[in-house]
Amino acid sequence: MLLTLITGRANAGKTGEIHSRVVASLEAGESPVLLLPTRPDVRRATAELSSRAPVGLRITTLDAWAQELWRLHGDGRRIVGRAGREALVERAVMACADAVGPSTKAPGFARLIASLVASGGAADDTGPAVAVCGTPGVRKIVARYRDLVGELGLVEFVQTLALLSAKEIPGLGAVGVNRFADLSEAHAGFLLGLANHTEVALALTWEEGFAATLALDGLVSRLVGAGAVHLHLDVGEGTRELDLFEARLYVGGPVPHGADGEVVFGEATGGMGECALVAEVVAGEIAGGVEPGRIVVAFPDVAGRHVAIEAALQTEGVPYEMDFVQPLAETPFGRSVCSLIDLATGAGGREEAMAFLLGPYSDADPHETARLDVEWRRRCVTAGPGLCKSIEEMGGRTAASVAAARSAAQQQVAPPSVEKWQKLAFALFASARDGAREGADATIDAAAVRQFVGVVEEMASMEGNPFGARDLRRALGAVYVSIVSTESPGHVQVTEARRIRSRRFDTVVLGGLTALESPVDTRDSIAEELRRAYGGSSVQRGALERLLFYATTTRARRRLVLVRQMADDAGTPLRASVLWDEAMDLYRAEDAAGKETLPPGLDVRRKSAADIAAYIPAYTQGRREIREAARRIGYAGPSRGELTAPESLASMAGRGPFSVTEIEAYLQCPYRWFYQRVVRPREIDTSIDVREIGTRTHDILAEFYRRLHGETGEPRVTLESLERVRWLLDEVGEAVASSRPAPSDLAEEFAVKAALSRAWGIVEDDAHVLPGFVPVVQEWGFGQESREPFTFGGVELAGTVDRIDASDNALVVMDYKSSPTVHGHDDFEKRGLVQAVVYAVAATRTFDKPIAASVYRSLRSHAMRGLWVPQRLTRGLDHGHKADALEQGDVERLIQGAEERVAQAAAGIGGGRIPRKPKTANACGFCPIAAGCEGAGR
Repeated sequence: MLLTLITGRANAGKTGEIHSRVVASLEAGESPVLLLPTRPDVRRATAELSSRAPVGLRITTLDAWAQELWRLHGDGRRIVGRAGREALVERAVMACADAVGPSTKAPGFARLIASLVASGGAADDTGPAVAVCGTPGVRKIVARYRDLVGELGLVEFVQTLALLSAKEIPGLGAVGVNRFADLSEAHAGFLLGLANHTEVALALTWEEGFAATLALDGLVSRLVGAGAVHLHLDVGEGTRELDLFEARLYVGGPVPHGADGEVVFGEATGGMGECALVAEVVAGEIAGGVEPGRIVVAFPDVAGRHVAIEAALQTEGVPYEMDFVQPLAETPFGRSVCSLIDLATGAGGREEAMAFLLGPYSDADPHETARLDVEWRRRCVTAGPGLCKSIEEMGGRTAASVAAARSAAQQQVAPPSVEKWQKLAFALFASARDGAREGADATIDAAAVRQFVGVVEEMASMEGNPFGARDLRRALGAVYVSIVSTESPGHVQVTEARRIRSRRFDTVVLGGLTALESPVDTRDSIAEELRRAYGGSSVQRGALERLLFYATTTRARRRLVLVRQMADDAGTPLRASVLWDEAMDLYRAEDAAGKETLPPGLDVRRKSAADIAAYIPAYTQGRREIREAARRIGYAGPSRGELTAPESLASMAGRGPFSVTEIEAYLQCPYRWFYQRVVRPREIDTSIDVREIGTRTHDILAEFYRRLHGETGEPRVTLESLERVRWLLDEVGEAVASSRPAPSDLAEEFAVKAALSRAWGIVEDDAHVLPGFVPVVQEWGFGQESREPFTFGGVELAGTVDRIDASDNALVVMDYKSSPTVHGHDDFEKRGLVQAVVYAVAATRTFDKPIAASVYRSLRSHAMRGLWVPQRLTRGLDHGHKADALEQGDVERLIQGAEERVAQAAAGIGGGRIPRKPKTANACGFCPIAAGCEGAGR
């Protein structure tokens, strides 16, 4: 065995030992190779060794080198890539769906299996034959996947490592392996195989019994047990704060806080606050003399916050470079191309269409796009073909892109279609560059385009098992884009914590130390349980998280800054990561009373929500200067509760005639009235909601009673005629349904049936109520154009009464309501209700008969409330509320009160008075602007 395992704590000199060995091999005339985890590591090592080994030393990543060896010394099979694996696993899952059961349809199930086979799990028949983690039939799916891979002449990368480990690779010099925080079982086996024929030196950060490196105990034991020579490099414990922090992390023991504050803690409110605090710290370090290139900012996940952190650094004037990995589907290019594929295959709807049209890869005019959106919503256009056709009619590059996507999607993802997909990608990229629209980032775009083209080419190369455009779309969801900077001198590095490991910095700023972002959980995920059950790694997640935290924090030479969010953007407290608490434990002590305290002078920096409001409420260049200028001007802000502009007042004074509903809306809340009646936001989507159900019910009842006497001979519905007239209601219901928007889903189908059911409920009630009264008028309008003006309380009004029934001597006025609750006359003044009174007066004047009743009828609860004059009813109040009965004198007083309220509302409207003053607290229940109204709920 020619393997040398070099271990030691961080900064023990392991890198120097590895470099010396590969340089010595080079000087001996051999062809050594230095293997590292990532491309940024390769660039840094190349720069470090350029003076000692200018030529002859190969520096590359371990995976890239292994793939190159397979191409040279393998059996000719191609290695399956991530996209191809995802597509083939999806096909294997579908093939076994009937035999395996409903688990195959669970979100992420196929990706779980892809993760298993990629890590080498279930590579043979040695794993368990039983269900694992409640996922039955995993073995059957994996077996089908292996069959598909074999049929296509492909091989998994982990299998190539195992096959290469059994080969003797000629011409190799020393192999150095450095900067790995951990090694997979497959990688360890590969290096052990190499060490049978050539010198291999592997460096790992590990020390026996050291809490920070427990995660590597099993790997070290395996390597040493296989015969590796073990060289351990000891490092003495230093006296500086950073040295003691490193040595005592997870072990315990006090760390005295240094006078120069080598370890700093930061606490912020919300994601914006955390980014702002990080940017402030970095700017302070640069101001203190630290060269920007010697500073690194790291988070567990940079992709999810890169926009915020970039904006914060820009605001502070900090030069930076980004280095992170982002899902292809979440890049600007990825979102656009995925939306196009969804539209082209019919899987996408309006959301995908608008995502493309408004993105950086469309040259569509925003105003035309908005018009098109309104048209789609009103016509209920939701399917891909109709959307694509509308976009293609717009012309321009956008139309050409949609047409190109449709053309490519009609073919299998095979060699003949590759050029179409490539042209689409390059055309989108060129369009974004030419238009330079917001959201287009050349660096991210270029990397995403390369990945997309690579995925297409990989899937197209699998001849004999062709994939379609939908398979391509699913595969894109598993592909990542590496946004790797060039590490320009003089720029702060912003990266993910796991990618720091390559070199040391003067200042390390590590954020995201909450329980959600940096969990230390000893429980395994389903994927990890599955891999372990099929022979994968047995290392616990918590140990790996601690190893990563140790590796990251030990990169700091001068200062380490640890940052967490105390609360999220909504102010909800967030639990700190165990890693944060373990770091703080090094400084905590107990006072005389046994209470934990922090040493005086410990540098804990905080940024609250109030600090953010004053400092950077929005990440906009020069925002603070703009706010200061506004303060100097003395801008008092807008006036509330009234209109002051002359043109606005003139428009209010000229309004009329007022609709009764409008007057009632103003009385219930002037601010809501202004929003709904003056601002008048239009509903774009045509959907069958509560309002639409009410409208349909109104229409059905109106048409039914218009046709009742003429087509059935019945003047009114009675108990005897009820079943005989049911056919008419059904016929009217069908006619109304065909004239209104069609339901788009099951819920809307039920809503359509609900309208007919509610109408039938009213008709059934009509067989019992108001004997002696006959429906005579439906949807009767007054005070409108071509009619006599109607004045009430000195105000010209107009309105539409849903229904009027008449006897020989009196009238009954009805207004249908969708609400299950309706109110009697005792509540009219308190709730700002005037409709029932105004409608009664209007009907009396026109039809020259007195009012027997004016009622609100609930279409849902069938309640009838309002006002009744018992003497004018044939059978009293059999179906009315006794509290609503009035004598004629009481009716006059009710009319007088309504006149006063109408006059008051008209004067308020004309004077531009729109206070946020709801009549009752529950008036805000269905108000569309209640969430942002100071008066809501009063």
